Amino acid sequence: MIGEVVKGRYEVLSTLGSGGMGAVFVALDLHKGRKKVVLKTPLVSLGTERQPTTDLQRHLNRFAREAAFLCRIRHPNVARGYDHGHHGKVPYLVMDWVNGYGLDRFLEDNPPLPTEAVAAVVAQIAEALAATHAEDVVHRDLKPGNVMLSHAGVVYLIDFGLAKPMDPDVTKLTGTEHSPGTEEYMTPEQFGSGDDICPQTDLYALGFMTYIMLTGVPPFAGSKTGISWKEHHLHTRPARPDRKGDPIPDALADLVLHLLEKRVSDRPADAREVVDRLEPFLPEPGSAAPFPSLKPDPTRVYRHPGETRPPDAPPVAPDPVRSAVTVRRSGPALSRREIPALVEEALAAASKDPTGGRLRLERLLKQASGKFGAFDVAVEPIRQALGDLDNRRVD
Repeated sequence: MIGEVVKGRYEVLSTLGSGGMGAVFVALDLHKGRKKVVLKTPLVSLGTERQPTTDLQRHLNRFAREAAFLCRIRHPNVARGYDHGHHGKVPYLVMDWVNGYGLDRFLEDNPPLPTEAVAAVVAQIAEALAATHAEDVVHRDLKPGNVMLSHAGVVYLIDFGLAKPMDPDVTKLTGTEHSPGTEEYMTPEQFGSGDDICPQTDLYALGFMTYIMLTGVPPFAGSKTGISWKEHHLHTRPARPDRKGDPIPDALADLVLHLLEKRVSDRPADAREVVDRLEPFLPEPGSAAPFPSLKPDPTRVYRHPGETRPPDAPPVAPDPVRSAVTVRRSGPALSRREIPALVEEALAAASKDPTGGRLRLERLLKQASGKFGAFDVAVEPIRQALGDLDNRRVD
């Protein structure tokens, strides 16, 4: 595929990675000033010309779902898909290029992370999960290798190839002989029939990752002890996260253990609860960078919420209410958890009174920007709702 121009638009430059599931390429979008993009293709693109087997057809169906989902969802912490189709017989998906590298590499270079850096990474992942779960989709393969950290400190959730729609009417694509996911980060329920996969499945994996970020080691030693990851996930209770020299706050350790509960019903209610419980550990606007310094620095988006939007972050409209330079995480009582419901209420009001509904959204935008920062991920749904109202007026 190297050297080809897909759809007369995407010039494929090089291979970014490949494996048993497919290949990922670096390409240039010739319609957008040769902007660098990522082009992903499934297994069928690796040279097979035979009639698809059941497993291969299942994989192609998964790829089609991933492409449709990523081209639909819009969130600052989800790598955006914006085009998909077929190049000859080969399906493809085009996504935004993230200027950075994987969280797995970042953790190798920086074990363990300062508390505020852990909170910044995990909060951004949880924001992405909240948006994903709101679309009735479970990622199902959350691990450091499926999280990108840009050079500007923005965290992106990527690779929805194993994502599962929660709609009961959607055909199940997992064979009975195979449990999808990476065993080290799989959850107790993933080792069963998979029928009870739910948003809390992603939260367990998030807890596993958070434990590693805080301590530099996994909650249990895995197969190195002669006990399989499966047995550990099903039966081993993780030790309370701890480290020398920089104590882990009790509330944060409690959250990690809550995320790692064996039973789905014993974990946090949703990803928004995780974001709310992390808020006390997030750096304040204007606060100092972590020491020792981190490159990239995931706390930057919280310490400097009013700076110019990083070039690798999804675009947002300018804030018409308040100067981004002066925003602080202070002001009227408002939690991140409340924002989605308040946005829905305002949109419902706008269906009867467009002007009144818009005013409610603008007041909410001002309030949230003042408390969390003008470019905080919690503010993005309000901006999107205002954009939706504008689009209705145009239509």
